[in-house]
Amino acid sequence: MNFAETLKRLDAVVTGRQPGEQAETCRVRRQDLRELLHHFRRLDTEVRQIQAPPQLLTGIELAARFVEKRRDDYVQEHGSTDPETGTVEFPGYGDEYVGELDEIIEGIRALASKEEPK
Repeated sequence: MNFAETLKRLDAVVTGRQPGEQAETCRVRRQDLRELLHHFRRLDTEVRQIQAPPQLLTGIELAARFVEKRRDDYVQEHGSTDPETGTVEFPGYGDEYVGELDEIIEGIRALASKEEPK
């Protein structure tokens, strides 16, 4: 069985509905899932083995630094240090915003190392 045939059958299952099936569920043959997983794993392995050109790695690092600068500017402008605990505090949901920027930076850098972002 090939990838195109498996996708065609899965597409038919997703777009059509059997009597008694709910709108958000469908029945799929295990063999179709095994076949699809096989192809996904193969593609994942191939993609991870591709060496990124140096220009792409430079661009990835520049993107991470851009987001770092945005984060640092935000911390500088809106953060204040609690004198008792020494922690940096932000108005509103600023701490969540800084955390999101940290995750974006980590995700961008993971692109260069081919690691899964956390």
